[in-house]
Amino acid sequence: MGILKPKYIYKNIKSADFVARKILKLEISKIIIVVDANIQNRMISELLTAFHLNLNVVKLIKYPGGEPTTEHLNKFLLNIAELDYHAFVGIGGGSTLDFTKAASVLSTKELMHDSSEYQGVDFEVNSKKFCICIPSTAGSGAEATKSAVMFNPKTNIKRGINNLKVMPDAVFLIPSLISNLPEEIFYPSLFDGITHAYESLIGKSSTKKTVKLARKSLSLYKKQLRDKQSNERYHKKVLEASFLAGQAICNSETGPVHALSYPLSEYLKLSHGQAIALVLPKVLLTYKRLDVNLVTPLVDGLGFKDFDSLVNKIQVLNKNYNKASVKDYSKFELETFVLRSLELKGAINNSPIVWNYDNSIEVYKSIFESEDL
Repeated sequence: MGILKPKYIYKNIKSADFVARKILKLEISKIIIVVDANIQNRMISELLTAFHLNLNVVKLIKYPGGEPTTEHLNKFLLNIAELDYHAFVGIGGGSTLDFTKAASVLSTKELMHDSSEYQGVDFEVNSKKFCICIPSTAGSGAEATKSAVMFNPKTNIKRGINNLKVMPDAVFLIPSLISNLPEEIFYPSLFDGITHAYESLIGKSSTKKTVKLARKSLSLYKKQLRDKQSNERYHKKVLEASFLAGQAICNSETGPVHALSYPLSEYLKLSHGQAIALVLPKVLLTYKRLDVNLVTPLVDGLGFKDFDSLVNKIQVLNKNYNKASVKDYSKFELETFVLRSLELKGAINNSPIVWNYDNSIEVYKSIFESEDL
């Protein structure tokens, strides 16, 4: 079986006009754009200008940021129900892209109901709107996956809308989109991508193909974390690293790092990247204690001399750039976080070891008792 991936993939794009021309060649002219309102970037301005000059922009939506919610998606779908358009174009981080991907599938008349009905369930999709994803962060990998993770305010639960057709149809990787991204956005997202690669590498669901993708991804992330760079803050290959990690996780399964991150987002309102960045080093410490061989692939893949150097690097970047706060955790029983993490059985069961209640307790205690937070 081959690797699931978008049909059209364009890498190292330098020109906004190139993107517009390629979209036209796909016989698409009428588009709805969903763009992250929180990102100020010259290339985004150039893209919007090129789209307005070369295509018919039926509607431009500025996504407000934060976890995409089913309520927001429902209102959006009603708002565009009578419009005539060919495709969605999403420009932004993982939340913006997931929102766009979900809309591309659920905007069909037969599926346009409460979007929460499609979370975590199998459902039939006969048609969809063409979906184009242009990522502006280097970690979520949303441009390469068949899931759109949404937060349901009524249940206070995050869950994916999962379907093969949720996979974007076309992806454009434009390195200059991340050139001036704030570190507090870039680094938490970066660790999400690294975690995708890592869990695709060691998880029970890994295959030879996902391992190959994961190793290639880590070798590119290594250039960001370890290699000497010139005047560039962010390595030009880091977007490709994120895409490869997204492909890997799309064709395998997440693991305990993701399972334990979800309750931090659901109860403490941390972004997905912030939560992942906090959980990752704690899970690595648990793995090392139980079996040092589990952490070796990540240490070697990212080019660190030993495990402590890697964990210290993550902790330093968290301290400097992760603005997450877990001070409100005491409003909840610790067991609330633990039991919720264990409900995410797909991720928990993909652990290379038997992950249990005590493991989750250990990780959450370590996070909540950290003096730095």
